[in-house]
Amino acid sequence: MTTNVLLIDDYGGPNLLDTIRCLSYEQAVNIFVVSPERKTYFNTIPYSKYVSKYQYLKSSDPQKIIQEISALEREWDINLILPVKYSNYQFITKYRALFNGSVFPSMPTQSTFATVTNKLFLAEFLVNNSFPSPKTKEISADNIQQFNFPLLLKPRTDYEENRIMECKSREEYEEKISNLDFKADQYVIQEKLNGEDIDISFIAENGEILAYTIQKGLVREAFSFATGIEFLENQKLLDETKAIVKKLKWSGIADLDFIYRKETDSYLLIDFNPRV
Repeated sequence: MTTNVLLIDDYGGPNLLDTIRCLSYEQAVNIFVVSPERKTYFNTIPYSKYVSKYQYLKSSDPQKIIQEISALEREWDINLILPVKYSNYQFITKYRALFNGSVFPSMPTQSTFATVTNKLFLAEFLVNNSFPSPKTKEISADNIQQFNFPLLLKPRTDYEENRIMECKSREEYEEKISNLDFKADQYVIQEKLNGEDIDISFIAENGEILAYTIQKGLVREAFSFATGIEFLENQKLLDETKAIVKKLKWSGIADLDFIYRKETDSYLLIDFNPRV
C-alpha cells in the first residue's frame, strides 16, 4: 500500500530536505510539498526526483491557506499531513479544528506547545515540577544579580532570527543589552552550564513515549546542532524524559537537549524542540 505524505515547507533550510531524504528510503511513500511562502532564491526542492508535486500557496490568510491545503489534499489523495518546522507546528496546533478530516501525526495542544517553545515558560514549568534545569530569568536589573559570569542571552522562542549570545563579564552583558537593536523582551538570561551535551528524539502520545533515540554530539559548533553523533542507550536520561513528557501530557515529535553534569550525576534540560 502506498502512503501519500504532504509536507508543509517553511522558509527553506535543511529541515525540509532532511525530511524528504528520510522519507525517500521508504519505497511505498509518495512525497508532496506545499509552501506558504514563495522563495526569494532559486528553490531546487520542486525538481527533486523524490517529490511528486510541489506547489506554492496563493494566500497568506490562515483560513484560505487551510482551504488551499484541503483542496490539494483531496486532489492528491493525501493520507498524512506532516508539518516540518516550528511555525508549521504552531499553525497546525492553532487551527487544527478547521481542517476537516485531515490526518496529522500526534500533535500537542496549543497551550502545551506554547509552554515548551517559550524558554521562560519552559523554565517555570521545570522549576514548578522539580525537574533539573539551568537558572533562567527575564532580563532585569534585579535578576542579573542572581547570575554568575559567563552567562547566556537566549531568544525566548526558537523561531526568532536572534541567536544565543555569551556574555563573559558584566561589562559585556551591559554592552549587549544596551545595543539599540537589542529587544530585551525577546530574550532571557540563562546560566551557562559546563557538561556533556546529549539529546533524545521521540514521538509520544498523551504523555507516553512510543519510540525514541538517544544521541551524543561528536562534532558541534558553539550553540549549534551536532553534525556528527553517536547513538546511545541511557536509562537514566530516558526515565527523566518520560517524567517530563508524562507531566506535559505531550503528544507529538520532539527533540530534547540536555547537559549531563558528572559532579551531580544529573541531566538538565536546556531546550525542548517540537519539530521534525
